[in-house]
Amino acid sequence: MSPEKTKLAYLIACCATVLALTLAGCGGLDDEGPIKARNLATGEIKTFPSSGEVPPDWAPCPDPQCSVPPYIPCGKLSEKVCELHPGCRLKELWCMGEGTVPPGTSDGSSGSSGSGSTPPMPPPPPPTCKYTCIAKLPLLCEELTDEKQCSARSDCDWGALACQMMCAPGGDCPPCPATCTTKVPPVCQSLADEKSCLQRSDCEWNQGPCPGMPCMPGGPCPPCPSSCEPKNPLPPPCPVIQAPPPGFCTGGTIVPKYNAAGCVVGYDCKQGYVTCTKLNQDYVAAVKAAKTCNPLSMSPVIQCSAQVEDQLFCPCTTFVNPGSAAFQKLVDLKKQWLAQSCDQQEIACPAIACMAPGSASCLGNTAAGTCVDDPN
Repeated sequence: MSPEKTKLAYLIACCATVLALTLAGCGGLDDEGPIKARNLATGEIKTFPSSGEVPPDWAPCPDPQCSVPPYIPCGKLSEKVCELHPGCRLKELWCMGEGTVPPGTSDGSSGSSGSGSTPPMPPPPPPTCKYTCIAKLPLLCEELTDEKQCSARSDCDWGALACQMMCAPGGDCPPCPATCTTKVPPVCQSLADEKSCLQRSDCEWNQGPCPGMPCMPGGPCPPCPSSCEPKNPLPPPCPVIQAPPPGFCTGGTIVPKYNAAGCVVGYDCKQGYVTCTKLNQDYVAAVKAAKTCNPLSMSPVIQCSAQVEDQLFCPCTTFVNPGSAAFQKLVDLKKQWLAQSCDQQEIACPAIACMAPGSASCLGNTAAGTCVDDPN
């Protein structure tokens, strides 16, 4: 056997040995254990018996932190999961819900005084925004500041902004600042042929109804009209409605009524009503008061033993003293929160995992101590 063939045979034998040892060390290809996966819509993490049992809308975790695998396209991720992908980010599509209530005075009242004055109105809910998940790169056209980079992109335009600048006497007017903007595609309704319409991911070709369309005698019936329409048209803006007149809710609280789109459509007068924001503020203050304890106490009862939510909006957990005077107030505020359906409000919570403590200690140098959560 020639020296070259001998060397090749030796290399093949070495590779086969390494592969066999690797498979043996890993327990074999068929000996796969449990695997963690993340739901691409909700962000939930769950353990499955094997990779073959992971559902299609879940992704196996590539690391102990269970980040989203890089090979998952950004467009398949929800808002909750998008920022967990190292190569994705959120892009705002539209927001609505702002400016639906005409502004009053600085305190939110109508400005009148006396017994028939209108009580302060609660602020409108935060705007509802819609986002989409996009890749971090390439950058958006609006993020490019160099004309050369902007002009090299087929989806971007470089141009001067409309501006009115003062010109120096006898001198030249300074140039208007230029910027990079995304090219505005033609609206779906302007596309007259089916092929051009279907090439757009945001458009669809609709076959219009043609009931009772007359047919020519002895000839074919004319085709029904078709058109290109947007797939997901943006919701219409909220209508501006008038504020309640003075005296509408004497001694009570004016509560806006919202439709499914988050627009204010009217007002109710409720007695003894507290807004969800105020309930949350009172709850946070009650948590602080319920953490009071006595580190000098010799009682065998553990003081900092009640685990509660630290706030009602986007809550994490903390420990308080169940024997404190403010503990019952926490229970009552939570009941009122649920009774008013405040838990049904859509709040954009930060995508940060809570560090749930396992216990707490009563710390302090005097009898006026406080419950401090113990680190895990």
